[in-house]
Amino acid sequence: MSYLSGLAIGLSAGKQIHHMFRGQSCANLTPNFSQKINMHTPPQKTTALILIHTLPGRRRYQSTRLIGNLKLATELKCKIQALPSITSVEINPYTGSMLLNYSCNDAQIDGLVDYLQDKFLGSSKSPSHSEVGLQIRNIFINLDQFIRQFTNNQFDLRSLIASIFITRGINKVLTFKQYPSGPQMLWWAFTLLRGWVIK
Repeated sequence: MSYLSGLAIGLSAGKQIHHMFRGQSCANLTPNFSQKINMHTPPQKTTALILIHTLPGRRRYQSTRLIGNLKLATELKCKIQALPSITSVEINPYTGSMLLNYSCNDAQIDGLVDYLQDKFLGSSKSPSHSEVGLQIRNIFINLDQFIRQFTNNQFDLRSLIASIFITRGINKVLTFKQYPSGPQMLWWAFTLLRGWVIK
């Protein structure tokens, strides 16, 4: 693999990871969200709620059925808020996220979630491709948050991976005497100076 093709692949992968961590997977949604949603079009695929975060008295779920579905999100919010054991509920139709704050025991919330899946969101035996992508994204988000907490915000996932690459690169240079060629160094210099203006 040449330097240029490796650089192009690395830049493309880095850009995708950057968008994933910035939560820009729904970038095709315009700021004027109400004009983008068709209120009368039913969702095309049924998916279940996925538990992505839990604390005592607080749970966050996510469902692809809620993404872009303002009518369903509003209906669910009204029904859930009417329950006496629910202290607050927030549903975000941009991300498909549902945050529940409750004062009852966890078994009652499990029953509520089962009811919502059966009556409103549909329960699927096997996860769809969008659900699998959502689960993978949440794994990386949780890993990023863990690294931030563990290192007291000194590192995040991207900077940790970059540090590993830098360490491996220096190791290869020192151990295997793998040095950049002249054309590679000229290309790096050109890349660094591109757009540079003397003031």
